[in-house]
Amino acid sequence: MTTTTPTVADLLAIDPSSTCTGYAIWRDGHIAEIGRITPGRTRDHYLDRVEAITGEVAALLVECAPQHAVIEVPSGRRGKGSERGATGHLAIYGVAVGAVLQTLRARPEVCLTCVDERTWTRGRPQRQRVALAVATSPTYDPRQDPGADVADAIGLGLWWLAHQSVGDTSR
Repeated sequence: MTTTTPTVADLLAIDPSSTCTGYAIWRDGHIAEIGRITPGRTRDHYLDRVEAITGEVAALLVECAPQHAVIEVPSGRRGKGSERGATGHLAIYGVAVGAVLQTLRARPEVCLTCVDERTWTRGRPQRQRVALAVATSPTYDPRQDPGADVADAIGLGLWWLAHQSVGDTSR
């Protein structure tokens, strides 16, 4: 009897925000596609931007039909960027994450994992996460990813792939 190593199920990794959402798609254990969803002008009302992003995510779900999705969600703890004056930005970020999360949950055939940024990054600085994306994806260009949203989607997907044998982290 011959045994074959099962291939990794299709995966969509998403790093959402209200201005740019990074994504990475894996097929058979390899990065098949990476990209950025940018909803028009950043001056547009945040609800319009979020609606545009969720529409693009819904289209991406149809196009790539992933079996699994992993999304970064807020940890609930204040970080360096959440000092005085950033509260409005954090609220808008939360609205964007919630809307993308609901878009993913609307597809019950997709097994969803939510993980906070502190867990999957393990405190690695952005420059290290970008270097990992460069080393992992030959099509990744950090000059085309000023906020490192795609780099983080790649890192998030790599985290998910590494932790599949550890146990289910879905919420």
